[in-house]
Amino acid sequence: MRVVIQRVTSASVTIDDQLKSSIGLGLLVLLGIETDDTVEDIEWLCGKISKLRIFSDENGNMNLSIADVNGEFLVISQFTLHASTKKGNRPSFLSAARPEQAIPLYEKFLSQLENESGRKVYSGEFGADMKVALLNDGPVTIWMDSKVNSESRDALRSKFYSLYSVFRVLGSVFCVQSPYQQLTTNHQPPKKCISPKPNQQSTSG
Repeated sequence: MRVVIQRVTSASVTIDDQLKSSIGLGLLVLLGIETDDTVEDIEWLCGKISKLRIFSDENGNMNLSIADVNGEFLVISQFTLHASTKKGNRPSFLSAARPEQAIPLYEKFLSQLENESGRKVYSGEFGADMKVALLNDGPVTIWMDSKVNSESRDALRSKFYSLYSVFRVLGSVFCVQSPYQQLTTNHQPPKKCISPKPNQQSTSG
């Protein structure tokens, strides 16, 4: 699940020349849903977005959340965020979720974001031809992808367990404690250790 977040002083979405939604100060969120997205992706993104401190404080520093400035959200479905441009000049959108899968996740995202932030969440219309107008404040634009986050966690976890396994093997041979074992106060080193045998040089009689 991928989002592009823009800090705005105003934003609106029009469908068939009719104003659908508009906000003042707040965040415009473009939301792209892909085929392997789940509720877990929604929960992680909404938790992050609702607490982002990207509004300026009295000193001009990004230090305030949307709740601190009494802001609002405008969420627009945007499957083109999952465009693949590796081959040719016409983007491919094969990784974007089909409507039957994406619509329930889109609706869940809207309700989850409102619950997480305690702020009003406005939206466009999924699948409609929309005209989006905004006044980006800064400009401030942030890209987030829940899959990048989970893949990074998995990679770090994998590296940790690989190193831990190596230390366990070394510990059984050389009585070396792993960093994890060193942090465990109740850990006792093994009573017996297998020491490598010294090299024996052959002697000629």
